[in-house]
Amino acid sequence: DGRVRHLRSAISRLLVEERPFLAVCLSHQVLSSLLGFELVRRTVPSQGLQREIDLFGRRERVGFYNTFAARSDRDVVDHPAYGRVRVSRDEATGEVHALRGGQFASTQFHAESVLTEDGPRILGTLLAELARTPAALPGG
Repeated sequence: DGRVRHLRSAISRLLVEERPFLAVCLSHQVLSSLLGFELVRRTVPSQGLQREIDLFGRRERVGFYNTFAARSDRDVVDHPAYGRVRVSRDEATGEVHALRGGQFASTQFHAESVLTEDGPRILGTLLAELARTPAALPGG
C-alpha cells in the first residue's frame, strides 16, 4: 500500500532526525511497527466504537476506528535506538491504545472524534508534552 510506504518513510525520517511528532490511527500503527510492536488484525473491527480506557493512568472515553491494532505485554519498553517508550494498553488483550516516547506521542484512537470525551484536552496534553521535548525548544 502506497500510503503505508509513505508513512513508514516519513515516520522513520522523523525518528532518525529526532523531530517531535504526534501519530494518530494508521500512523500510530506504522510507528508501532517501526518500534517492533506486533501488529494484528482485530477479530472485530472497531469502526466508530467508544471505549473507556486507561490512558497513562487516567480513565478516558475515546473513539476507535481501526481494523488493526498493535500489541504489547508491557507498560514500558526500552527501545535500543529510541529510548524508553511508555505504553497505554488493554491489560487483558495487550492492544496498544497510545505510546509516549522521548520525541513522539501516538494514539490508536481519534482524539478529534465526537466519540472522544474531552478530546481537545487529551490532544492538548499530548502536544504540550511534545512541545517540551529538547528538539522542540529554541536551539534544540
